[in-house]
Amino acid sequence: MRNYTIQYESYFCNAPFCRYDGYAVVSTTKKEDSAPASGFNLLAGYIFGKNRSNEKMSMTTPVFMSGSDNSGAENASAFDRKMSFVLPSTFWSQEKVTESPEPAEGSSLSRTFVEPVLRGVVWFSGLTTPAKIREQEENLERLIQSSGGFKVKDGASFVQASYNDPFTAPWKRRNEIMIEVEKMEA
Repeated sequence: MRNYTIQYESYFCNAPFCRYDGYAVVSTTKKEDSAPASGFNLLAGYIFGKNRSNEKMSMTTPVFMSGSDNSGAENASAFDRKMSFVLPSTFWSQEKVTESPEPAEGSSLSRTFVEPVLRGVVWFSGLTTPAKIREQEENLERLIQSSGGFKVKDGASFVQASYNDPFTAPWKRRNEIMIEVEKMEA
């Protein structure tokens, strides 16, 4: 579980702005139209010991997903989706992430440290269908615009965070949509 603090909170727009501490992730990128569980299974295999040192690690949350539609791609319906698992906190520094188990050869996994960041976040329950995700992205955009003090950082893109296993009842699930923000200059 990541550490974060509510840096600023606007009760008017009901959108918290959270400063997240740095953390380490292991990630894979797959085509959106590939088998849905292929990225998850690859990452779960790494966590459960399918790595060069056969080291098992604790499963952590959330699972992050991000991606962008490559409109110019040959197959416009297929686009890259990045899925990331948070590594255990013992690897949460620029130096320590390289001490995490090396992915198995040819596994297309990468390990990176995510620097501390300020993000606008909306929390929601239910299933994360494409329509629900887009609805929450639009909601977050409106909330940030109405905050009066923050704006989306140039080049930032939405990230989805899911905290529950697939067997959790939809009304009990916790999901987030987040995007990097910065304080507007006065």
